[in-house]
Amino acid sequence: MTAATALLERARRKSYTPPVRMPASKWFAEHLRLPPEISALGGVWSPEAFPFQVGILDAWSEPTIRRITLQIGTQLGKTTLLAGLIPYQADVDPGPALWVAPNETSAREASRTRIVPSLERCERTQTMLEPEHKRHDFLIDLERMLVFFGWAGSTTRLGEKSIRYLLCTEVDKWTDDAGMEADPFALAQNRVKGFPNHKILMEGTPDVQDTSRICRAYAQSDRRRYHVPCPHCEHYQALEMSRIKWEKDAAGLSDPEIAYKTAWYECAKCGEPIRDEHKPTMLRHGFWVPEGCRAERSDEPFDDAAPYAESLRPIPPEGRAFRALDGEWTVRLFGEQARVGRRAGYQLSSLYSPLLTFGDCAEAFLYAERGGRRTLKDFVNGWLAEGWERVEGHLRWQRVRARLAGDHQPETVPAGATFLTAGVDVQEWRVYYAVWAWERMEDGWRAFHVDNGELPQLPDLQDAILDREYPGAERPMSVAVAAIDSQYRPRDVHRFAGKMAALGHKLLPLQGHDTWRARYTISHIEVNRRTGKPYKTGARLWHVCVSEYKAEIYAALKHVDRYAPGSFNLHNVPSEDFIRQLCAEAPELVTDDKGYTKEVWNVIDQQAGNHYLDDTVYAFFAADTLGLSKKRRRSGSKRLSELQARKRGG
Repeated sequence: MTAATALLERARRKSYTPPVRMPASKWFAEHLRLPPEISALGGVWSPEAFPFQVGILDAWSEPTIRRITLQIGTQLGKTTLLAGLIPYQADVDPGPALWVAPNETSAREASRTRIVPSLERCERTQTMLEPEHKRHDFLIDLERMLVFFGWAGSTTRLGEKSIRYLLCTEVDKWTDDAGMEADPFALAQNRVKGFPNHKILMEGTPDVQDTSRICRAYAQSDRRRYHVPCPHCEHYQALEMSRIKWEKDAAGLSDPEIAYKTAWYECAKCGEPIRDEHKPTMLRHGFWVPEGCRAERSDEPFDDAAPYAESLRPIPPEGRAFRALDGEWTVRLFGEQARVGRRAGYQLSSLYSPLLTFGDCAEAFLYAERGGRRTLKDFVNGWLAEGWERVEGHLRWQRVRARLAGDHQPETVPAGATFLTAGVDVQEWRVYYAVWAWERMEDGWRAFHVDNGELPQLPDLQDAILDREYPGAERPMSVAVAAIDSQYRPRDVHRFAGKMAALGHKLLPLQGHDTWRARYTISHIEVNRRTGKPYKTGARLWHVCVSEYKAEIYAALKHVDRYAPGSFNLHNVPSEDFIRQLCAEAPELVTDDKGYTKEVWNVIDQQAGNHYLDDTVYAFFAADTLGLSKKRRRSGSKRLSELQARKRGG
């Protein structure tokens, strides 16, 4: 090494002082200053304002995480978070970055009104900026870090840079230009290949579920949701719109103004009302919980608990204690993450906003519902941060499994259940069955999934379910009543039912109808031709209005919490095939040639089929024959009128 080279090397080392590394949330609290142009809470960034941002920032600082997905509603601090990451990286760990916006105008506005003001107000980065007359809208030079700006319609801006940090904003607003060589996100993502320690963050408010980029990316992550503790029972839960309640007017109808003034949140476990004044404390003690896990408050010392970043790694079977994201609470996670890897995903609705009340959410929902399909879609996307389903109300089986998976083991009767029923769907070459347990409650009932299966022959049912005893928490039980579909093989079904009746089993042949004059009726098959009267011991056929049962099951799977009356609870390891079939159908209003509108249930998931849904309907009917519910349920005509009103509004 020559003397000149050594002199240059010493000068280079002297000019570069390695920064002290720290988690992004800590750096934000100490150094970030929020310009009033991008935040209503201008000034020092504080976790008190948006506590749920802490976990996202700590995930960005975690070396093992390569991609972060934010499926977040509007006005929840996404802009503040992303704009702060640029000065953080410039100070702590610089590297070339690319900010991608939906279009050129958005990219220019982000540079001028968000990134540059954040850099100017931060003492750690304001000296890194070039003089104003040398700045460029689509390139910010920060001495040791270059920040490029691109947009979805420009191949040049997305495909010619080698970058380490990729920040993609509002990805569901990106349009695929016909002249582009590939998907915009794929082009941008290819730019990080040269950096093994790269980071990708993509955020957006979802659009249509089937085509949403952000929904697809979130589904490929560990799918975290922010759980908060009830102020009364400390039960950790994710906030759901279905649990916001409000008072009605004198006619028993919902009024937006009354809802705004009276709305509260009902705890999923204890049912106590949670008011707006409880929300700040709940948010501070919240925790991001991955899919497949549950959170409980722990009495372990706060200082001994693991930091949040450790939850991004596998959770041991016995659980692990973590520090709450703010406050001196300790949270213990149990369960097994659905996905563990380098991709972290976060879904957050406007129900968590510290700037909104539960009344604001209730009012917005009622006005959106009255405005028709388009305004309701805007509410689902922007407020609930959920993808809009093309088929109205189509159940997402992944959500049903996450929400209704219970604690009891498969093929066992849970505590509290008093009897079992089974439903059997007979096809030409196969027989499908499902067994459900039923618990009577003071104000209703609860159903528990016990068993399901597929058999090659009809006689196999005797050993599979009818002669079988299922172990239970209190005592073993056998199926009290089984209902079996007789549409495909009526002669075989009636012959088999008679044989089982002789052995003491109650097996009810039925025929399902889309519309019927009652929930179910009974007819006699064997009739004395001379007198016209049925034989006392003759075969019978039950006629069941399956659409009414499906509507009740559908509403329970979509809205009713598993702790509430009228709920359908899955066991702790339900198969994907069973849940997909349970959620395979959706209602649709169809107008016939005469102008009459009726509700038709169509199979949406053709690949899965709907046999186990039919089995559940038949098991439900069998439970009704045992007097499951003495209260009148909502009739199908009322549900139909509601759907008609909704369609007219859309």
